[in-house]
Amino acid sequence: MIQILQRLNGLIYFLKGNHDKAVKKPEPSAYFQWMKDYYELPIQDKEIDIKHKIVLCHYPFRSWNKSFHGSYSLHGHVHGVFKEENKNILRHDVGVDNNGFTPISLKQVYDIMNKKNWMNNRNERERK
Repeated sequence: MIQILQRLNGLIYFLKGNHDKAVKKPEPSAYFQWMKDYYELPIQDKEIDIKHKIVLCHYPFRSWNKSFHGSYSLHGHVHGVFKEENKNILRHDVGVDNNGFTPISLKQVYDIMNKKNWMNNRNERERK
């Protein structure tokens, strides 16, 4: 793993998953800005005119902080086989095996989420 980390560019933030028990501090942490199980990422992207919150975790959530107010949940763990019971939920499996075996950009995340009709989903829930 160290050989791969030495070849990467930029700042690296490590979101731990169920197979990362072997990743221990202090050695690998020298390569990471942080190592966490869960993170709420505030986004303010002037290039695509977005101010948003994204909840990051290795595991998919059914509900997450601000999920009924438009925040996104990005996760891995399910290797592209997770079947959404609701196609309009603002959640996406960002694992490479769900995205053509390549990482996806923030713009791609927004494009995916903008195709979802989450407000109708929210209004339907509030009527029940």
